[in-house]
Amino acid sequence: MTTVKPKKSLNDDLVALWVSSVSGFSSQYNSTTWSANCVVGAPRVYPRYGDIHGAWAQSSCDADQYIQVNFEEALYVEKVELYETLNAGAVIRISALDDRGVWHTLWETDSPTHITSSRIFSPPFERTYFKSDTLKIDLNCTSCNSWCELDAIRLLGKRNVFDLQKAQSLSIDLLTLVDNPSFSDIIFLVEGHSVHAHKAILSARSRYFEAMFTDGLKETNEKEPIKLENISHSGFIAMMQYLYSDALHANPHPTQYNELIRIADQFSIDGMRIFAHYHLSKDLTDDNVIHTFQDASEQLPVLDDVRQTCLSYITSHMSAVSKTKAFCQLPQPLMLEVIQDAAGKLKSKLIIANFWGHKN
Repeated sequence: MTTVKPKKSLNDDLVALWVSSVSGFSSQYNSTTWSANCVVGAPRVYPRYGDIHGAWAQSSCDADQYIQVNFEEALYVEKVELYETLNAGAVIRISALDDRGVWHTLWETDSPTHITSSRIFSPPFERTYFKSDTLKIDLNCTSCNSWCELDAIRLLGKRNVFDLQKAQSLSIDLLTLVDNPSFSDIIFLVEGHSVHAHKAILSARSRYFEAMFTDGLKETNEKEPIKLENISHSGFIAMMQYLYSDALHANPHPTQYNELIRIADQFSIDGMRIFAHYHLSKDLTDDNVIHTFQDASEQLPVLDDVRQTCLSYITSHMSAVSKTKAFCQLPQPLMLEVIQDAAGKLKSKLIIANFWGHKN
């Protein structure tokens, strides 16, 4: 991974960052001179125009091209600069990812154009109310029916925004109420542990608890704690922390994220599910992906979306993953599924490469 140090602009409060890594892309022409990783760092081609080594070029010139990039620091995004060096005008959408794993569209258009000169494209949009270190750029290359080459991407934003600090302070204050008997009006019993809670907060944050507290269920009127089955005490506390503060305050192993996803499904907490799945996908490694895949496949309920996330990672890192002890010990049906998935994706890539040919 190329490391790019944060660079401040003339405005001391505004931070300018070049791409530090690429986390996803639709296609790339090759793995060297026109690869997706060419967008890492400062421009190499701009202000020159043309089909020049050093910019990202796609292998498919269709309407569904994209690149997903990361920056070393999360900022409140105020501006994005795209350095286009061949067939500019194909960008149709710029999106930013928040820390819960939710994508937000910063700018988009339905009408790609074709510009035969290099440019720095920086469309206007409202400053984000969340921090982001990940952007996704969608392109529609059909206007020129050729490669739309992108040399670099620069994110400009602020580390702190005064009016947003109040929300962060509120989140921290509410977190102190988790399992706090002060003003608590309900108690849960989880794995022998009593957990104090507040009906108003839980019902506002979860459809499950809203139904429990508003439908007149017998247990909500009893003074005895409500006993919950099929959930760990640590998982329940993590869920409570999310409900009170809108964040997870631990650093789970990816298989523990699986537990949180199942808890989110059980208690109808959509935001926590998205948050947990996003962080699971970022924390996958060659050493833990097989255990995560096996847990998602064998424990109930089966997590199909997590399985697909793991399979995508395994396919991209097959050489390293296949050498791990966990892979060698994978049950035969799951190992067969992994191998068939990897083989199918490899075949698709070869078909695309042969169809579009190669640059000289």
